[in-house]
Amino acid sequence: MRRGQTTNAEQVVLERRQIAVQTAQGKSLALAGREAEISGQSYYRWRTECGGLKLDQARKTNDLERESAGLRRLVA
Repeated sequence: MRRGQTTNAEQVVLERRQIAVQTAQGKSLALAGREAEISGQSYYRWRTECGGLKLDQARKTNDLERESAGLRRLVA
């Protein structure tokens, strides 16, 4: 992810999974993060925020966030 790029929970789960696979294969976290264009700080923050989310849970979260945003626009 490039600096300043917005992410959703689904992207976070996929990126975290990709980095976890690479570190399990022996790559360092710094190298795996660099290849995915993610800083170590972002990775650890995502791990804290979305620790145990699975992909289907992340999709549901995104759907609920979109619905909530739409409802806020209607009310405003």
